[in-house]
Amino acid sequence: MSSLYCVICGRPLSTDESISREIGPICFARLVAALEHQKDHKNKYVRFEKPGRTSKEREKAAA
Repeated sequence: MSSLYCVICGRPLSTDESISREIGPICFARLVAALEHQKDHKNKYVRFEKPGRTSKEREKAAA
């Protein structure tokens, strides 16, 4: 059963392609970029965050 919301960020999905993969176009592009970065740098782990606050905003909130 396909979700009508992105499994990463929860935004509504509107295209058949996004619905079939259950990931919206923004999150999908970010995921592909993270995987390419991992491949290029041979990192063991991929850090993938939901869209939203920037790293500076998260640091400020943690302080």
